[in-house]
Amino acid sequence: MIPATTETAAPVPSHADADDTEAFIRSIAHELLGYFARRVIPSEDAADCLSETLLVLWRRRDRLPSEHGERRAWSYGIAHLVLAAHRRGRVRQLSLATRLREELQHRPIAPESTDDDAITALATLSLRDQELVCLVVWRD
Repeated sequence: MIPATTETAAPVPSHADADDTEAFIRSIAHELLGYFARRVIPSEDAADCLSETLLVLWRRRDRLPSEHGERRAWSYGIAHLVLAAHRRGRVRQLSLATRLREELQHRPIAPESTDDDAITALATLSLRDQELVCLVVWRD
């Protein structure tokens, strides 16, 4: 015999609840976009932060407070967490880019071909033509 479980499924929001949540999200989206636009660099990343925030708001709509002021504050709390994650990601990205630049300064990328005749022929070209050939052949 299978024992009865005490867990219950998360409540499924009614159509009216979903409509109310959607209306609230639409009403605050522009305000949140402004919040992000003033805080992220490049400012184009504000749209990504907004979309992440709206996704979290929608996914957690069953926890959204019923009073408008509390909803707004809760939404800004979510936005603050999204902004913090965005900033951590930017720091990691810049750190990795710096490490890659340093690595490439000490160990330049070797040509993919070791064909001596091709390298010799390439050396006879002007610098401009060498660059053109390298871009076409090695970098597509």
